[in-house]
Amino acid sequence: MFIRGINYQDTAYLTVNFVPFVTMKRYMSLLANGQYKTFAINIIGNIVVFIPVGFFVISRMIKKRIIILIVMTLGIPLIIEMIQYLFSVGIMDIDDVILNVLGILIGYGVFYGVSHGK
Repeated sequence: MFIRGINYQDTAYLTVNFVPFVTMKRYMSLLANGQYKTFAINIIGNIVVFIPVGFFVISRMIKKRIIILIVMTLGIPLIIEMIQYLFSVGIMDIDDVILNVLGILIGYGVFYGVSHGK
């Protein structure tokens, strides 16, 4: 999430990516080439790290208003991506936001399943 040591502005990397699924496709091709660790860290990691966020957010809300859940679900990953860009500690990537939101939604689902005994 906040990887220091690589100055993305001095490399061929983009510092911002607003085109959905471009980065994910690149990591899928790495998976096809046997680079499982890179795929796991970047795709699976972006999902798994945010599962507890979804669980925690919904478990702490007294009134589970849908608008607040939507704002938090989108807001948390967007803020993190903006911080990465502002402090040059990563690439601001819409694919990360998509994967992070997926992780939060899984966290909501886990909370719902646990709290309703299913």
